[in-house]
Amino acid sequence: MANDVFIDTCFIALFLVFPFFIVLIMKGSGYSLFRFSIPSFALISIFIFAYIGVLPLYFGWDEYRIAVGVVDKYIVLNMFFFNSITLLFMALGIYFSVKIRKNEKWDNIPYRSLSNNEIIGLIILSIISVSVLYVYIMKIPKLALLVALTSGASESKVARSAMGNDFEGSYHWYKLFMTDVISFVCFAFYANHLLIRRWWSKILFLITFLLAAFSAVMAAEKAPLIWFLMGLFLVYVSIMKNNVYDIKKIFFIASIMILILFSFYVFFMGVNDYGTAFLSIFSRAFTGGITPAYFYLEYFPVHHDFLFGSSFPNPGGILPFEPFRLTVEIMNWKFPSLVERGIVGTAPTVFWAEMYANFGVYGVFIAPFFVGVGLHFITVICQRLEKTPIKMAFVSWLALHYMHLSDTSLSGFIFDVLLFSIVVIILLLIVLTNKFKVKFYKKSITR
Repeated sequence: MANDVFIDTCFIALFLVFPFFIVLIMKGSGYSLFRFSIPSFALISIFIFAYIGVLPLYFGWDEYRIAVGVVDKYIVLNMFFFNSITLLFMALGIYFSVKIRKNEKWDNIPYRSLSNNEIIGLIILSIISVSVLYVYIMKIPKLALLVALTSGASESKVARSAMGNDFEGSYHWYKLFMTDVISFVCFAFYANHLLIRRWWSKILFLITFLLAAFSAVMAAEKAPLIWFLMGLFLVYVSIMKNNVYDIKKIFFIASIMILILFSFYVFFMGVNDYGTAFLSIFSRAFTGGITPAYFYLEYFPVHHDFLFGSSFPNPGGILPFEPFRLTVEIMNWKFPSLVERGIVGTAPTVFWAEMYANFGVYGVFIAPFFVGVGLHFITVICQRLEKTPIKMAFVSWLALHYMHLSDTSLSGFIFDVLLFSIVVIILLLIVLTNKFKVKFYKKSITR
């Protein structure tokens, strides 16, 4: 008993103190966690969706997670250790990348509004996205949103699976336009409206907002709409607050998100008890994303040998292996009843879990440093682009993209078809609307 108390006390102390080390390292690198940037936003996301949730899991405060088997405190301690290592080495990778570069002058160049050609280009992208959305809706049996409203939460899960994991066809290409491209266009129009405040700029923003919001909720999923709204908030912070997070606005947007999530749980998830709905929101936010990491630590190497890279994609089948469907296999192993019901489930989690599944502890120690280096490199490239609403929309999209390091496998970012596609689309947009030129600054602008 005395030993357990000692371990618990040490855990609490380390849990509370460790974040201050990350704050200091990031401050030394010039990327403050209190200012918006792609690297800082990725770290904050891991803190929120992977780090904080370890505390209630360790002390067994979340009854649902206990019910699904998260009961071993020592496995949770390993999760805490791996989360801490990941945050530390990501921060060190960012710090190292900044320090090896020559000192640069940070020019405070203002944003310019969209040109007429850029507006036309964005409208064309909107039309293409709506057309893809229409074709997609024609191909699916039912909209999960309508099924949830008419037949209940249980039936909507099957419909949601048919719209995503079990969709017959190349779902990722549909998603590219009907989710990512339309969100990017909306971000750009919102940024432009914040700059010029015209009635027509507001109409363009509202039209694309409604399209993007519908696309986000049509599968009766909670997260897409939340991240879309977060993207708009990041645009606002960048343009109106010079990248400094506004505490009042954070509380405001957090309240809206909680209200949206509460509505989803009551109307779409079949939760009739309001207290349970609120508890479910915080359970999903803080422990839902990190809980699958517990299953990964259970599964490897006790039930399956380490994968040594076989969970990574095999583009075009050029390599001599069949990719191991890591998130699906973990879900099938832990919840075999889903397979019997015809639901294709997945168990994505923070990126270090895939590195552990492939290379053990070595993967957890090595990968985060290079992730930090990569995030800084991407930021430097973005900083050199001309400051327009298109650039701001792209930076916001990138921040949301790399936010998913907190709940997605790293291999998806190594062979990043989505990022490549978005970059090609945006470069074409810039080139075709700016006389076949892409303007770069010689010196990086303010982060």
